[in-house]
Amino acid sequence: MRVVLCVMILALLAGCGANSTANSGGTANQAVNGAGDAGGDKEVSDARKKAEDVLGSLMSWARVAYAKTGVEPKTLTGDMDGGGCKVSPDGLKDDHYQVRDVVYKKPDMERGALVCEPLKDEKLGFGAVYFNYAGGKGDYEWYDTKEKLEDALKAFRTAK
Repeated sequence: MRVVLCVMILALLAGCGANSTANSGGTANQAVNGAGDAGGDKEVSDARKKAEDVLGSLMSWARVAYAKTGVEPKTLTGDMDGGGCKVSPDGLKDDHYQVRDVVYKKPDMERGALVCEPLKDEKLGFGAVYFNYAGGKGDYEWYDTKEKLEDALKAFRTAK
């Protein structure tokens, strides 16, 4: 069990480094996933980059909770024994976004998702990171409307 936990932690640390590298160069994840520079709006692009950093950090918390318990977490702020990740509620937001206190699960595999919503201005878009618990890499997606986000989440949660 200790060996498996050590391997998971090392994979987590490697994944965090890869995520930081990808984000340090700008909006590389966004460009790969079609969000690009958010239509050339620097304010939106900068806000999304910060949100991706928060989502990436919270993804790491979820992966650690999974490594420790062997069960996919359901919330970010709950205790690990109760299906949470022990994140402080203050850690779920930045200046522009609020992360939902839910860890979404893809039913047919060990894959999770986290979602952030704009606090004030919906032009910033709605973000999600989809990740494998074992892999460490997150796929960031941005949606123009809450409806598009909800449609994507529904497809994620019901995929077979």
